[in-house]
Amino acid sequence: MNAGLRAGPQDLASQTLVADAFMRISAHFVADIWRGQADGSITRRPSAEDLAGLHFGGVRGLGVIARTQPPPAVVRGLVRAAAMIAA
Repeated sequence: MNAGLRAGPQDLASQTLVADAFMRISAHFVADIWRGQADGSITRRPSAEDLAGLHFGGVRGLGVIARTQPPPAVVRGLVRAAAMIAA
């Protein structure tokens, strides 16, 4: 995905590939969140789609942050905060 993002706006094939990958990953998050909402382990508010977007963005963001080699406590804090939103 990172290589596709670096390809540039003129590379429509790479953009399509990356967008497709993002959609598949997001759909996976939505399906998992729906299951959690159905069994009561995940709050029904916000919507599954909104939570999926938040968590997908969070996962991508953690990947970026991890490249900066932050202190482990920073990463743990980010993960805890994201998990609290879904509880």
